[in-house]
Amino acid sequence: MQHAGEFEVIGKFGGAIHLGNRVRPAGSPALGTRTETKNLNSFRFLERAILFEIGRQTDILEGGGRVVQETRLYDADRDETRAMRSKEEANDYRYFPDPDLLPIRVDGDWLRAIRDALPELPGSKRRRYVADYGLPEYDAGILTSDPAISAFFEDAVACGGDAKAVSNFIMGDMMRIVRERELDFAALPFSPADLATLVNRVAEGVVSISVAKGAVLNQMFEAGERPDAVIERMGLRQVSDEDTLRAIARDVIRDNPGVAQEYRDGKTKVLGFLMGQVMKKSRGKAQPAAASQLLKEELEK
Repeated sequence: MQHAGEFEVIGKFGGAIHLGNRVRPAGSPALGTRTETKNLNSFRFLERAILFEIGRQTDILEGGGRVVQETRLYDADRDETRAMRSKEEANDYRYFPDPDLLPIRVDGDWLRAIRDALPELPGSKRRRYVADYGLPEYDAGILTSDPAISAFFEDAVACGGDAKAVSNFIMGDMMRIVRERELDFAALPFSPADLATLVNRVAEGVVSISVAKGAVLNQMFEAGERPDAVIERMGLRQVSDEDTLRAIARDVIRDNPGVAQEYRDGKTKVLGFLMGQVMKKSRGKAQPAAASQLLKEELEK
């Protein structure tokens, strides 16, 4: 009688494969008795063990014998499997209750209490950041990668900071400084409310974004100083007074007559150079939008 061989990988432990083998008469739906071959550490030995077991079990059955349920070991030197221990019944696997462990009964109320106590999972939080704050998927992924970062972000937004502006500060300069100084978002020297204030000062035109992310933020990290205090102490407030900005614009045009004429002749790209001179002359304090408008007005006179 011809026999068909079947095998299955039972598990993989510490790099070694545990293999189950059985044969059955060809065409028969009934499975034969399974043996287990343990600790096979290469695919070549796996193949050899399968072929050996198929031949061994086929010889036993064709000789009128009975395959014994047992655990076997593959001997690579002899290219054969050998019996290690028998497993006549499931009890031989030693699966039985431990008398020293009391049973645990889980009821619905307990499960609900545990479920309700679980924190918001990162995936859910990412989707909420996109839906509620209008953030890009990328921003949401970065902000939810660490509970301390997401908590700082949410608190800053709750204190009045624009979500996207807060996200940009955190993902850019703040994360860079945190990495450089080996700090933790859960223990920064300033609060989320301070970040919200700084974001708002930029939106209000009190300081430029470059000054906010540079001098102001560095002082906040260095000494935990409030952003308004840093702005006033270092004289970083942007100049938005029209008379002052117009006077600066006139000085720049007077000092660069050739470039000013190029602008009047239609080469509007040179406006960038002239604005750079305005910012330089104002020591970076000129409010860009106002300064640009006044500069254009003076050039067109």
